[in-house]
Amino acid sequence: MSINSRTTLAAMRTAFWTLVIGRGIRGLFAPSRRVGGRLSDVNIEPTNLCNADCVFCGYQFQERPHVAIETDLAATIIASAKQAGVTRLGLTPIVGEPLVHRKLEDFIRFARADPNPLQVGLVTNGILLTPLRYRSLVDAGISAIDISMSYPDEDEYRRIYRSPKLKTVVANIEGLLSIYERTDCDMTLAVRTSRIKNWDAHPMIARAREKGWKVTRNLQFDDWSGRVGALLEAEGLVTRPNRPKILPCTMTNTGPHFLSDGRATACGCRDLDGKSELALSPADLISDMRGVYETGAVAILRQRFRDDNAPEICLSCRHYNATYEGEALATRLRQLLADVRASLHRGASHPGPQA
Repeated sequence: MSINSRTTLAAMRTAFWTLVIGRGIRGLFAPSRRVGGRLSDVNIEPTNLCNADCVFCGYQFQERPHVAIETDLAATIIASAKQAGVTRLGLTPIVGEPLVHRKLEDFIRFARADPNPLQVGLVTNGILLTPLRYRSLVDAGISAIDISMSYPDEDEYRRIYRSPKLKTVVANIEGLLSIYERTDCDMTLAVRTSRIKNWDAHPMIARAREKGWKVTRNLQFDDWSGRVGALLEAEGLVTRPNRPKILPCTMTNTGPHFLSDGRATACGCRDLDGKSELALSPADLISDMRGVYETGAVAILRQRFRDDNAPEICLSCRHYNATYEGEALATRLRQLLADVRASLHRGASHPGPQA
């Protein structure tokens, strides 16, 4: 069974809005002051080149030349992040396959070194994740690896990932399962599929669970402002509802994303080429990353959400996740009421006025 029937789609929409509204109600009781502060993560795009072309990804729309980030620049970014008190480094790019970068392990070693060692994670399509490369990443100090793939079906993989490399991915995963130890790092198998029943019944997936891997399924996707909507629909993949944007997005709190060409942005979900209103000054971030987030450009960006003036690029983004902690009760209530109104108009492609 796949995600095609109206009943299934309606149930998914209901579940989505139930979860959103439940979080909004709990959010009314979140602390009035931020407990953990802002700026917990820094993200580096090792390269914007990929060896797949997934239907759900913005890779197919980017305008940037394919480049790899310079090792010295990555080291400078990591050093600045440590000085700012960041605790995690993400090597999952906006687009691109991180394992294409041949010096990725150097970045991990920089991050893991004293002082202030960082947790390091990445998402990969697994095509290059051979047992040998896996061991190299673990030896360098990787903390978490997520493998993105479809259900292990040749036709489904070719349609969703638009790659002929499923056998390579499966062979790599089988090899990893043979050598994996729980002390190596956290492993997640993230399955992108339209299957509802038995989506995790494949023996390889069952074995991954037995070995202690986390297994997840992506049910709903961003449509890149409508650009991949038809592609998702053709594969039975569902677009996530578009929420109103009143509270600042969590992406404006966690930390910056540095692109492979050296540019920087506040958002790794949608700012494909680092040219939108979310673009940040790399020099300012390297000089005073925490200042940019607490009182500088990103603080101004957060206020735009509260003023019903969220950047245009954000209005159609379906990755949006509201921040409740530290926000005014009146603003949280406005967000909750707007979400309730949007949930009552589920057929609309956009949720309507935010206020």
